[in-house]
Amino acid sequence: MQIDSSFNSDKPNKINLANRWNQKMRYSRSYLDTDVRLIIESDFDYSGGVSEEAIREFLQKFQILNSQFTTSLILAE
Repeated sequence: MQIDSSFNSDKPNKINLANRWNQKMRYSRSYLDTDVRLIIESDFDYSGGVSEEAIREFLQKFQILNSQFTTSLILAE
């Protein structure tokens, strides 16, 4: 299972933002798609099994990552 968010931005250095994100974050990744939107995505780790609680925790963690990414995008120069 994978989850992602996309962001339209007029920031001139979007690729630098994606690269910085990827350098410091382990469980998500960012890139520019073919429409030059910033994407952040994360994969669900099945190694601990699949339960409702595990999925809920995955979604909560992605919500936090998404918020951190949004803040990084807003603050990017």
